[in-house]
Amino acid sequence: MAWDITTSSHITRERLKLSTPEVVYRELDEYGQYLATGVSRWNSDDALENALLQRNDRLINLGLAKNAGSQSVIKLLYSQSLAGTGDNEYDYAVRLACLANLTAPLGAWGLGESSDSDDWEFLEVRRLACSGSSDELLAMLRNPARRYLLPKLFERAGPFDTVDEKRWLHLLRFASGNPGLTIDDSTIAGPDFINWDINKAIIRLLQTAMVTSNSINVLHDLLMNLDPANTRMLGSREEFSELINRWKLGDIPSTSDSGKRVEGYYSTCTLEEELQCVMAALYGSISEGKAITAMGSLDAPELAFRCAYYGREKMNAAEIQEAWSKDKAIFVLAALFNNQILLNPDSRRELEGYVSHELQHLYVKRCTQLHAHYKWFSVSPVTEELKDVKTEVAPRVVDAEMIERLAKRIVAVEEKLVATSKQIWWVAVILGAIMFYHR
Repeated sequence: MAWDITTSSHITRERLKLSTPEVVYRELDEYGQYLATGVSRWNSDDALENALLQRNDRLINLGLAKNAGSQSVIKLLYSQSLAGTGDNEYDYAVRLACLANLTAPLGAWGLGESSDSDDWEFLEVRRLACSGSSDELLAMLRNPARRYLLPKLFERAGPFDTVDEKRWLHLLRFASGNPGLTIDDSTIAGPDFINWDINKAIIRLLQTAMVTSNSINVLHDLLMNLDPANTRMLGSREEFSELINRWKLGDIPSTSDSGKRVEGYYSTCTLEEELQCVMAALYGSISEGKAITAMGSLDAPELAFRCAYYGREKMNAAEIQEAWSKDKAIFVLAALFNNQILLNPDSRRELEGYVSHELQHLYVKRCTQLHAHYKWFSVSPVTEELKDVKTEVAPRVVDAEMIERLAKRIVAVEEKLVATSKQIWWVAVILGAIMFYHR
């Protein structure tokens, strides 16, 4: 059932003030879904939220924590749960719900935006970054409404500047799955500066992160979740070469028992080579003055420079066949980041013939990204080879497990509160009957 926007807000407010907590909780979920549609995000009913807050009911407060759009309501509930209400599990669930809230206005808390180290909200993000649980970090760093935190995390600045290396990579792994990485809310009124800051910070991250086997895994995961349409161009050939070479020449210890380099996820290249090729595919065009220059070519001697060509330049069917004969799966991986190939029916059809089972998920993700930019573009494959591929992007298993774990915590508290509410109701009925009988 959708949130009712046809009835006067005054009537809805009074009705929910008189409704049971269970009814209010369900309707708050509908209210939250309505606000989360984007167009409705700024239409939160502060009067309704504050009226429900005044009921001081724990189940209703949990529903508000998940779905409220009011800055003051979210901040109050989070502060109360942090101070403690006497029920640790309930307080934890409220904090998780606040951190995962998708409907609050962007920057509702201002978390991490202040440079004042004495600011309460700044310090709370720092506390979570340094000692928060995995559930708390998941809720905060995977929440697209909190994407404004990502540039600071990538640059290890602000509330993230005191986190040690191991913990920082842990945070980056959580953030790599944030849907906000691909959100671009630019309009004719102006650019999306958060999107701009995120993509600039990713380049600095690649240029400054320590070159280790752990960082390679984390950054590989991050880059695989980007939208090539949003990535920022490097400023010179030297900058491109330096970026590729620092990940090529790093002293990366082997993590396999045989002493060999670890193989990539989607090709027979080593994992660090695969990372370099993904970097090249995403950043293989540079901006020199007013001109955009390709860094690679089809016959370049170095694999990374060929991948720069595969990821950024137009390719016809014959060139795709030649590239496949040279580089097999690593070519396909790089080419799937190439919008020009996928938007052209002939080159897309040719490329589909080489998409392996391991790369089908990326293929569907890239087609979904392109459909968001070009509504005429069909997500459905155009060849028989991929006709049975599911065209819905499923969450990665690790994401699904963590999201399910977080949801179970909140649902467990919800069920506990519902049961308590029913017990109180029956106690009231029995006491009323006893008083009536002995009157």
